[in-house]
Amino acid sequence: MHPVGTRCYPLCPMLHHAKKSEVPRTPTTGFRFPPELLKKIDAYAAELSEEMGGVHISRAFAVTRLLGLALEAEKQRRKRKR
Repeated sequence: MHPVGTRCYPLCPMLHHAKKSEVPRTPTTGFRFPPELLKKIDAYAAELSEEMGGVHISRAFAVTRLLGLALEAEKQRRKRKR
């Protein structure tokens, strides 16, 4: 169980038991996605949630994670190309 007044961030070890006031503030950014892509993002979030024992995974978290993974993969691809 998590201590009172904390939030669980299961996929980010630095924030796993961070108090709400300790979570870094990030700028809010909005995007428009086609409905087909949103379905894929929501499916990914549901799969992640299931893997994490039912912890709620927001669409925003799923998008952030997918973008991070994609950017890292692209970085690695570019390194191999050189």
